Amino acid sequence: MTSKRILLLGKRPDVMEQLLRQVHEAGLQAQGSTDLATVHQAFNARDFDLIGLGGGLEQPERHLLTAEFRRRNPTVAVVDLVAPLAVAQLRYHAQKQAKPLLSDLQTSVPADVEIRFSATEACALEASFYYYGPQPVAQVVFAGAVPSGANTLVISKALLGPGPNFVALKTKAGEILAGRVQS
Repeated sequence: MTSKRILLLGKRPDVMEQLLRQVHEAGLQAQGSTDLATVHQAFNARDFDLIGLGGGLEQPERHLLTAEFRRRNPTVAVVDLVAPLAVAQLRYHAQKQAKPLLSDLQTSVPADVEIRFSATEACALEASFYYYGPQPVAQVVFAGAVPSGANTLVISKALLGPGPNFVALKTKAGEILAGRVQS
């Protein structure tokens, strides 16, 4: 199998430098950019199989970047990265052959945190909240089995940390589906 061509996009140069070093140490090849204004001129979407979006990107930026890269390369996979899990997420997506088990992640916080997603088959799942204090903080908020089809987990919003929060759904097979908690 040839290795996937990976492009990492984020906001903070210091985080990008550290992530690129970790990705290369993990044996993956990637390029990265924090210059979002010129990213489509600097990189050809057809040159990449996988694009990782950093957690600091706001939803409108994520949407615009994803739409434009997929317009130029409909087969490119786009993954929302959570810093403590980024290398594991990239490794999984770079090596996977089959269709993902988890998809369609959406979150909202009407009263509590609602985490909606689809599973192609029943599986054991661990859901964690992540936020950034001086260091990343993770808290497992659900561990158990979920059925195939559409699923909703309702978690107390008291478990959210300060600042931007992220949710990561992990399967025993190593698949990680992550995204920002949208309040």
